[in-house]
Amino acid sequence: MFKTGQAWADDAYESWFEGMQTTYIDDSDVGFCPPFDDLKGYRECLPNDPHGYVESFTSTEPGHLVVTLSPDSRWQGGEYDTDGISGLEFVAGNVGPRLQQDGFPFLKVTAKISGTDKSSTYELFPSKSGR
Repeated sequence: MFKTGQAWADDAYESWFEGMQTTYIDDSDVGFCPPFDDLKGYRECLPNDPHGYVESFTSTEPGHLVVTLSPDSRWQGGEYDTDGISGLEFVAGNVGPRLQQDGFPFLKVTAKISGTDKSSTYELFPSKSGR
Protein backbone atom coordinates (compact mmCIF):
# COMPACT_ATOMS: atom_id res chain seq x y z
CA MET A 1 0.00 0.00 0.00
CA PHE A 2 2.72 2.51 0.90
CA LYS A 3 5.25 3.38 -1.73
CA THR A 4 8.89 4.34 -1.59
CA GLY A 5 11.56 5.56 -3.97
CA GLN A 6 12.39 8.84 -5.61
CA ALA A 7 9.36 8.95 -7.93
CA TRP A 8 7.07 8.71 -4.88
CA ALA A 9 9.09 11.37 -3.04
CA ASP A 10 8.92 13.62 -6.11
CA ASP A 11 5.13 13.23 -6.18
CA ALA A 12 5.03 14.16 -2.48
CA TYR A 13 7.13 17.25 -3.17
CA GLU A 14 4.85 18.31 -6.01
CA SER A 15 1.76 17.87 -3.83
CA TRP A 16 3.36 19.81 -0.96
CA PHE A 17 4.69 22.62 -3.17
CA GLU A 18 1.34 23.12 -4.91
CA GLY A 19 -0.18 23.41 -1.44
CA MET A 20 2.40 26.05 -0.51
CA GLN A 21 1.49 28.03 -3.62
CA THR A 22 -2.21 27.78 -2.81
CA THR A 23 -1.71 28.88 0.79
CA TYR A 24 0.80 31.68 0.28
CA ILE A 25 -0.36 33.06 -3.08
CA ASP A 26 -3.98 32.12 -3.76
CA ASP A 27 -5.66 31.91 -0.34
CA SER A 28 -7.59 35.16 0.15
CA ASP A 29 -7.31 34.90 3.95
CA VAL A 30 -3.63 33.99 4.20
CA GLY A 31 -1.96 34.58 0.83
CA PHE A 32 0.49 37.43 0.92
CA CYS A 33 3.40 36.35 -1.29
CA PRO A 34 3.88 37.43 -4.87
CA PRO A 35 3.61 34.47 -7.29
CA PHE A 36 6.52 32.03 -7.01
CA ASP A 37 7.41 28.98 -9.10
CA ASP A 38 10.19 27.60 -6.93
CA LEU A 39 11.47 27.67 -3.37
CA LYS A 40 13.82 30.55 -4.16
CA GLY A 41 10.76 32.69 -4.85
CA TYR A 42 9.12 31.53 -1.62
CA ARG A 43 12.35 32.26 0.28
CA GLU A 44 12.28 35.84 -1.05
CA CYS A 45 8.81 36.27 0.49
CA LEU A 46 9.58 34.58 3.85
CA PRO A 47 13.37 34.34 4.26
CA ASN A 48 13.16 33.10 7.86
CA ASP A 49 10.80 30.16 7.14
CA PRO A 50 12.70 26.84 7.08
CA HIS A 51 10.32 25.48 4.40
CA GLY A 52 12.14 27.74 1.94
CA TYR A 53 15.38 25.84 2.52
CA VAL A 54 14.20 22.37 1.51
CA GLU A 55 16.96 20.67 -0.46
CA SER A 56 15.15 17.44 -1.21
CA PHE A 57 12.33 15.02 -0.55
CA THR A 58 13.56 11.40 -0.55
CA SER A 59 12.32 8.00 0.54
CA THR A 60 14.03 4.69 1.19
CA GLU A 61 11.31 3.04 3.31
CA PRO A 62 7.67 2.48 2.33
CA GLY A 63 5.55 5.38 3.57
CA HIS A 64 8.50 7.31 5.07
CA LEU A 65 9.32 10.66 3.52
CA VAL A 66 12.59 12.41 4.40
CA VAL A 67 12.72 16.19 3.93
CA THR A 68 16.28 17.53 3.94
CA LEU A 69 16.88 21.21 4.70
CA SER A 70 20.00 23.21 4.02
CA PRO A 71 21.55 24.79 7.10
CA ASP A 72 21.12 28.57 6.93
CA SER A 73 21.32 31.34 9.50
CA ARG A 74 18.25 33.01 8.01
CA TRP A 75 16.00 30.30 9.45
CA GLN A 76 18.09 28.69 12.17
CA GLY A 77 17.42 30.48 15.45
CA GLY A 78 14.66 32.60 13.88
CA GLU A 79 10.99 32.92 14.74
CA TYR A 80 10.24 29.43 13.34
CA ASP A 81 13.18 27.78 15.16
CA THR A 82 12.86 28.43 18.89
CA ASP A 83 13.31 26.65 22.20
CA GLY A 84 9.57 25.88 22.13
CA ILE A 85 9.55 24.25 18.68
CA SER A 86 12.50 23.60 16.41
CA GLY A 87 12.44 24.46 12.74
CA LEU A 88 12.63 20.74 12.04
CA GLU A 89 9.52 20.05 14.14
CA PHE A 90 7.85 22.95 12.37
CA VAL A 91 8.63 21.52 8.90
CA ALA A 92 7.80 17.88 9.69
CA GLY A 93 4.65 19.01 11.50
CA ASN A 94 3.52 21.02 8.49
CA VAL A 95 4.54 18.78 5.59
CA GLY A 96 2.80 15.75 7.16
CA PRO A 97 -0.61 17.39 7.67
CA ARG A 98 -0.39 19.10 4.26
CA LEU A 99 0.07 15.70 2.62
CA GLN A 100 -2.79 14.30 4.74
CA GLN A 101 -5.01 17.15 3.58
CA ASP A 102 -4.20 16.25 -0.02
CA GLY A 103 -4.91 12.55 0.60
CA PHE A 104 -1.26 11.64 -0.09
CA PRO A 105 -0.51 8.22 1.46
CA PHE A 106 2.37 8.20 3.94
CA LEU A 107 3.23 6.97 7.45
CA LYS A 108 5.78 9.49 8.63
CA VAL A 109 7.75 12.55 7.60
CA THR A 110 11.24 13.18 8.93
CA ALA A 111 12.79 16.63 8.53
CA LYS A 112 16.57 16.81 8.88
CA ILE A 113 19.38 19.28 8.36
CA SER A 114 21.88 18.36 5.67
CA GLY A 115 25.27 17.35 7.03
CA THR A 116 24.07 16.93 10.64
CA ASP A 117 22.33 14.31 12.74
CA LYS A 118 19.53 16.72 13.74
CA SER A 119 16.05 15.56 12.79
CA SER A 120 12.40 15.54 13.80
CA THR A 121 9.69 13.08 12.75
CA TYR A 122 5.95 13.54 12.33
CA GLU A 123 4.09 10.22 12.46
CA LEU A 124 0.62 9.71 11.06
CA PHE A 125 -0.01 7.00 13.64
CA PRO A 126 2.33 7.78 16.56
CA SER A 127 3.30 4.88 18.78
CA LYS A 128 1.90 4.95 22.30
CA SER A 129 5.11 3.73 23.90
CA GLY A 130 6.89 6.26 26.02
CA ARG A 131 3.79 8.36 26.69
